[in-house]
Order: sequence, then structure tokens, then C-alpha cells
Amino acid sequence: MTYKQPQEIADQLSRLIKGECFADIFTRVAFSTDASIYQIIPICIIAPKDMEDIAAVIKYAGLNGIPVVARGAGSGLGGESLTGGIMLDTTRFMNKIISASADGRTVTCEVGVVLDDLNKYLLPFNKKIGPDPSSGNRAVIGGVVANNSTGAHSLSYGYIAEYVEKIKAVLADGTIAEFGNNSLAVAGTATSEPRTLVSGIAGECFELLNSNALLIEKAQPETKRNHSGYNIADVVHPVRDKASKMPDGHQRGPVSNGVHNGRVDMAKLLAGSEGTLAVFTEVTLRTVDIPKVAAVIQFEFDSLDKMARAVPAIVDSGAAACELMGQDLIRIAREAFEQYHDILNPDSVASLLVEHTGSSTEEVKRKIEKTVSDVGGLCFDKKIVFDPEVQKRLFKCRKDAVPLLSRKKGLKQPIPFIEDVSVDNKKLAEYLAGLQKIGEKFKVDMVYYGHAGDGEIHVRPYLDLSDPADVKKMTDIAEEVFTLALSLGGSLSGEHADGLIHAAFMRKHFGEEYFDILKRLKRIFDPKNILNPGKIISDNAEVMTQNLRGGNKIIGERTKTKLNFKPDEFKFELVKCSGCGVCRSTDSAIRMCPVFRATGNEMDSSRARANLLAAWAKGILTEQDFESEKFREILSTCLNCKACVLIVLRALMFQK
Repeated sequence: MTYKQPQEIADQLSRLIKGECFADIFTRVAFSTDASIYQIIPICIIAPKDMEDIAAVIKYAGLNGIPVVARGAGSGLGGESLTGGIMLDTTRFMNKIISASADGRTVTCEVGVVLDDLNKYLLPFNKKIGPDPSSGNRAVIGGVVANNSTGAHSLSYGYIAEYVEKIKAVLADGTIAEFGNNSLAVAGTATSEPRTLVSGIAGECFELLNSNALLIEKAQPETKRNHSGYNIADVVHPVRDKASKMPDGHQRGPVSNGVHNGRVDMAKLLAGSEGTLAVFTEVTLRTVDIPKVAAVIQFEFDSLDKMARAVPAIVDSGAAACELMGQDLIRIAREAFEQYHDILNPDSVASLLVEHTGSSTEEVKRKIEKTVSDVGGLCFDKKIVFDPEVQKRLFKCRKDAVPLLSRKKGLKQPIPFIEDVSVDNKKLAEYLAGLQKIGEKFKVDMVYYGHAGDGEIHVRPYLDLSDPADVKKMTDIAEEVFTLALSLGGSLSGEHADGLIHAAFMRKHFGEEYFDILKRLKRIFDPKNILNPGKIISDNAEVMTQNLRGGNKIIGERTKTKLNFKPDEFKFELVKCSGCGVCRSTDSAIRMCPVFRATGNEMDSSRARANLLAAWAKGILTEQDFESEKFREILSTCLNCKACVLIVLRALMFQK
């Protein structure tokens, strides 16, 4: 589809909103990647000041048939925040905590608030947000809810959808609406209840989901972690009569009484919709108490199989968290961080961090004793840690190590495309054995880490996505891994977004009838298909392999330099940035670009500069772009402090 020119769109929108509009190629390239394997250059970037700005942009997009997507920190792995249309940068101005209840049990904030900053705000209440994704030091609340995030403590807290009280959002026609849970579903004419926009949408959702309740229930995987598709299970609460009871006595299944006066958890339904149903502007969340006492057992195993066989017993003993670090991640963390040498065992093939919490030290000790007894001789070593500071270091070393997976020299990098599969933890050993066979079949190395307690292992095969043979290998591996997971009653996605990475696999996952329900739900909210189209569900069988970052190969002439680099070293440096967004971290303990810390502007982040340099090397930017004053102005914000380790930035500035 042909749209207006970027500058024309930006000029027109600048007259409609209070925020900022950008159509220059440098800003568009800077926002063209996230932590996924994709790159899509948006037509323009909008930094809205408020929800009215977002409403104006969406109305404009609808009138002109231009896709629109909201973006937070860009830390997602599915390409869910990328678009060739209009991108809304919600982090620049919409980042205020609005209010909290007197006891801190609920908190309302704009969507650009960083999760860890919100948790700092809640500390005086002795509260926190339960789900704790590892990207919490830069991930914003809008993205956390749009992704329906969970994290290391999912055994305790599950998904963020369970804590969403209200969502204020802009719909596909530019209308501002507020959605809560237990929303009255008003549809049809045979009712005395007043029909509003929200109740009308709730009525259509009720009709769709209630009439397909049995199908939806039967399609759910056996694993507790299922993030695939829309969040449509257990959100409908129909009014029932005796005739609607099932033979086993449970009240479930459709009710057909002609008047849809049941209720729907609309806020819960919207969680995990990845901006495809509405654009969030404000969110109200329930909080949880910070545990009074916590302790960690650090188990060491000499094989993945022994680790996997220990997990069910650990979970059954009441663990609050059960996190895996595989030997490759342990090695990477030890090489990069000397401060973690004392807590990371170099002889371990698999290390599990198992947390127990309780109201007293005695309660926690009893839980630990049971866990240690149940694991028995499967582990070769263990440590029990009550010191809160050491516990923080243990969990932090895992978070710190993951972004370093891309430090390996060369074009083969650990690729996140099967890393979100989840199976019941009792089938984890079988799943890992199958994974290892697939790795051997395709002759690829794999990195293992993740949420072992939930049967979700983040697996990243090393591939070069600039090589068509490796792209083909990626799709073949995905087919085999997904088939393996589904045969074990698992889910293709246990945590991260479906985005582009899983969109074409929804039919395979759930079947044609369920896939049709997902499509019909999308049409209820977005009949013109302008809100983040092609994400979560797609009829395009090739969507997984399109718009790959590796698809634009580096131009050799553009990486020649007289500087003291080994052969190809300069080229490898230019593509090393994974896009994970750690350079946006608000954590003061992480040494990061002081310019970004001062401005909070994506253009001043290390990721943005890396994107621009890679775009130059790949020919996305022209000679004229490279020679422009604007390009030099952007790169001149680098202070050469080396906090980002992308030290080639200054070098390239003076290459000519």
C-alpha cells in the first residue's frame, strides 16, 4: 500500500497534536528495531503528550488507512512494536504515576512509567507489582500489560492480566474508553440496560466468547503458562440457570437466552493484545505485599536431564520461583562480570535458583528442608542463602547475563524464535531431550536458561540470519520444536509476545475454529485493521521470515577502515547490538549512557546510534545521509565514555 510521504504526514499531524512529530530518516531508522530479529522502518514517529494526542493520531490513521502502533521500551522479542506505519513513542511524555490508594493496594499510572520505577514508588506501602519480567529496569507499564507479562516469580504471581483493574484506551475510531473487569455486556434490543460504547463492545465479546466457551476451554494447553493468541479463556461470566449445568455439575459452556446480560472481564481480555485491539493510555493495577521473609537455594546439576527431573518436586514443595541458568549463560556471566565469580559455579551444567517465601524464618526453613530432601542426589552441590543482598545478586546476575548473549564474535548469534515454548513441568525432561535431538539434527549450538518451574526454557540457537540457508534452518527448527511442544500439551508462547514470530502458527497451535474466533475478536475492536495489523494472528504464512534484520547485508566497502581492527572485526561490531534496550535502563546501578540518562530520548540511546551505524553499513542510509550535518549531530552526542561498549561510534564518525 502507498501512503503519503513521511514529512507530509508529520506536518499534518503536528497541526493536530501537542506532542512531537518526526519524519527524518535517522529517527525512523532508530525506531526500526526492538529486541527481536526484525527491522521495519516506520513512516513517522509521534511522541504524544496525552491521550487526546493519541486519539487524534488514530483518527488520522483511520481516515488515511495507515497502520499505527504504540511502543514502549522496545524490549519485546516478537517484533510486536514494529510497524511500517505510524509509531507512538509513549515513553517521552506519558510517564507519570497518577495516584495510589491510601493503602497502596491499587496504583494508576500512564503507560510510559518504567516498571522498576513504579515498584520504587510502591516501596513505602510495602507493596510491589507481582509479575517481574527481567526487562523491568526499562520495560514500561503499557508494554508490560500489552504483553501480559510475567517473570521469575510466575509460580507466585502468574500474569499481569490477573492484576489489571482498569485500562483507559483509545479505540480504532479514535474514541477514548475505559474498560474494567466484570463489565456488563449489553447487546441486542431485548434489555432495559442502557447501551454504551464499552457495554456494546463487551456485549459483542460476550456473544462471541460465550457461544464458543466449550471450544475455547478444550483448546487450552496443559501447561499453566499459555501466552498464545488473545487472552480469551476464563474472561466471560454468564448468567446461568439449572439447564446450563454440565453433567459433571460444573457451570460452564454457552448460554443462549437471547439477552446478553452476562459480564466480561474486559481489562483482563485486553491484557496481552499487543496493541492490536486498542492503544492503552492509563492502567490501574492491584499490587501485592512484599514477602516478609525470603531465602534462595542455589542447586547445581551436572546435566539438563537431572535438573529437569528435579523441577516438579521443587514446584510441589511450594517454591515461589525456580529459575534456570545453563552452562553457556554461566560462562558468559563469569567472563563479563568478575563480581559474580563467587556465586556462579563454573562446573555446573545447569544452575537452579529456587526461592521460598513466608511470614517467618521458621516457615521458610521448613519449606527449604522439604525441597532439599525431595531433590536429593540429583544435584551435586547446593547453597542456602538467607542474606537479602546475596539473593539480589543471584537474581541480578541472571538478568545481567542475558543481554550479553550477543557478545560472541561473528554473524552467528543466539536467535530468539523458539525460546518461549512452555510445557507442563512434569514433561520438561522429555521436552529438553527432544530439543537436544533437534539441535544435533540441525547441527546448531543452543543456549538454555529461563523459568524451569513453569516448564518454560528460553532456548536460543546460534544462526546467521543474513544467510538464506540459516533462515531456512530457522523455520525448519521452529516447525519441529513447535510440533514437539504441542505433542506434549504445551504452548508456543509462555511469556513473550506472539508478535510476528508466532502469528503464522496460531492455526497450528489451536486449529481453524479457534483461529477464527481470534480473527472475529480482532474485527470487533478494529474493523479497518489499522491497529498493529499482522501481529498475534496472520494469514501470511511467510510472516516469520519477512523483514529480518539480517536480510540487509553489510556492504563491504562501507566497513573498510584504516583503524586498528582485525579482519571483519569492525563489521561484527556494527551488528552486535541485539536491540534489547538495556541501554534505556533506569537502574542507577547499571553504568549506561549519561546522555540518554539526562534526556530519556531514544535518539540519545546506544541502541539508536548502533541502529544508525548498522543502517549505514547495510546501505539503508545513503551517502548524502552519512555526510549530513544531522547525522554528525546525532553521533556527536556520544561522549566516548564506553559505557555501552559500542566504542566504534566515534571511530566511524572520523572514518572519512
